[in-house]
Amino acid sequence: MKGLVFSVMIIGFVLLFIPMNVFADEIPQWIKINAEWWVNGLIDDDTFVEGIEYLIENGVIYIKSNSDCQNDLNKLFTNTKKIEKICNNFESIKNSELIPFKKELNFNSHGFYGEDFSKKKIQDEFRIIMVGDSIMIGGESSSDQTTIPGILQKMINHNNPELKIEVINAGISGSTSEVELEIIKNKLIKYEPNLIIVYDGWNDLKANTEYGIIEKNWKKMCEVGQENNFDVMIFLQPIAGFGDKNLTEQERINALTGISHAEYQLIFVKSFYEYLSKKLLLLETQNCHVFDTRDVFDNVSGPVYWDQGHMSDTGNFVSADRFLKELSKNYENMFNYDDKFLKIISKYNHPLTKELLFFELGINVDYSKIPFVDKNYFDKNFGKYSDLKDEFGIEGILVGKDLRKVDLENINLDGKDLTGANLSGQDLRDINLTNTIIRDTDLSHTNLEGKKFSGMDLRGIDFSYANMKNVDFIDAKFTKIFQVPEVSNYCTYDIMESADIKSATALEYICLKEIMTNDSIFVDFTNADLTNAEFTGSRDFVSSLNFADFTNADLTNVEINNMGIGGSIFNNAILKQVKINSSVLYYTDFINAKMKNFEITDSWFQSVSFKNANMVDGIMNQSTIIYTNFTNANLSGMNISSEEFFNNIYNCKNHFICEK
Repeated sequence: MKGLVFSVMIIGFVLLFIPMNVFADEIPQWIKINAEWWVNGLIDDDTFVEGIEYLIENGVIYIKSNSDCQNDLNKLFTNTKKIEKICNNFESIKNSELIPFKKELNFNSHGFYGEDFSKKKIQDEFRIIMVGDSIMIGGESSSDQTTIPGILQKMINHNNPELKIEVINAGISGSTSEVELEIIKNKLIKYEPNLIIVYDGWNDLKANTEYGIIEKNWKKMCEVGQENNFDVMIFLQPIAGFGDKNLTEQERINALTGISHAEYQLIFVKSFYEYLSKKLLLLETQNCHVFDTRDVFDNVSGPVYWDQGHMSDTGNFVSADRFLKELSKNYENMFNYDDKFLKIISKYNHPLTKELLFFELGINVDYSKIPFVDKNYFDKNFGKYSDLKDEFGIEGILVGKDLRKVDLENINLDGKDLTGANLSGQDLRDINLTNTIIRDTDLSHTNLEGKKFSGMDLRGIDFSYANMKNVDFIDAKFTKIFQVPEVSNYCTYDIMESADIKSATALEYICLKEIMTNDSIFVDFTNADLTNAEFTGSRDFVSSLNFADFTNADLTNVEINNMGIGGSIFNNAILKQVKINSSVLYYTDFINAKMKNFEITDSWFQSVSFKNANMVDGIMNQSTIIYTNFTNANLSGMNISSEEFFNNIYNCKNHFICEK
């Protein structure tokens, strides 16, 4: 007995002099015996120390260190070896590359991904069916259980072990809201759901589905739920670059270069996705709940996406956590939620962290044993990171790079992709950009005098304060694709019955109002010097210069031919001797513009504002001018002879039409 007391004193003495604070839980009996044997000389020092190590490694005691990482993880987990590896490495892998896992998809007897289930619910069961695209299926996740539905099931079981909850994965690869509506109406209602969760947005955006159709599909989902006595929750998906996540190099390059939107960069329709979110949030009803989760990864460090939208197990975990959080709010007395796991994965995003978290939920994952797909698996439409890395190496990729202080004369830019790069302030007059991709670049304050951009893709570029005298923009591409609603199906305005509307063309532009007034500026020419520049579209169709900002720009002696200009701004711009021919301008502002000796012929002006503009000694012939605002405009010396001239706001001065 005396030896046992002494051995316990020895343990306390040894722990006391460990140079960190130690907290003990329950010491196994064999450890106590080890201590007595050690005191009595029956075992050596190494064997005794092994016993102490066992206590630490198995979480019976843990050492409070100066590391926030170790302290945070020690509160939840007992595997000290994994914790040490995580804390030593999680910072270094924050910018690491993600490669999806390779595994076979296991479909059940109902044609869905995952384990089989009974068509008829068991008594007192709450059945959740999750609908979405390939992200919901989780084909590139590490296992069937680490998909979003799989993780949500485990989280619910962990937090609510007394409940009978079943989560079913009904994702369909490539599905849109229209496809999902059909499967809900024709199939899923037969499985007696209590709740259908819809994870939507990306594929509709890629397909350029009209916002009116998406909105109608979402509304119909809610109606089907109400008619069949189940709730609906619709979540707008996150997409790389559409939130405020601190992107990794791979994520950033894929976000900038993905061209999955009608062969254009998806990032260019970010403002439309914002508008879609506003539409979604208006659908909230008692049985239909809507959520915008574009921000779900904003506080997650390290890699989440391996292309534009597909994501890793980390993304699946955080998404499932968000779903459970919203479930707990909408079913207050049913679902329990705790954000402790979210905080850990967000701060310490590491494969071993996921292994520990999954183990807590009853999922066994060993990432060292799971094969990856090969490089041919990546679709460059969802991002060019893999292709660019293979061709130029990571250091040679110029996408998104800061090139402001780089001597470009020593770099061969032929065939290079400079998407999103910053060249602000550079003198580019003698730099050959003919075969260079320069979409979405920052060319502000550059010297581009005399450059030929004929036929080039100039979408998303910042030309503000640039010297662009004598620049050739013939057949250049400036505009993203935007939606033109069907007049007969999705545009219902009382004005369509008005006798004043003399053509279907006017109706089409009226139907564009909601889109044109809710999108954002796309090409920035503010304060640029465009003297003698030429904007001429194709001879076969009217080219577009939509959502362009020419505020304070100098467009002296500029020619604009065969152009469509919508949602653009020419406020305070100088337009002396400008010539506009065979062009269409709509929802565009020339407020306070300085126009003199200009010539406008054979053009269409609709919903344009010349408020407070100086329109002196100009010609406006053979043009249609409707729903245009001339309030307080100075029309001194103007020669106007238009084919159509109606429904305008005059209140102008120094011209006979001002008296109308």
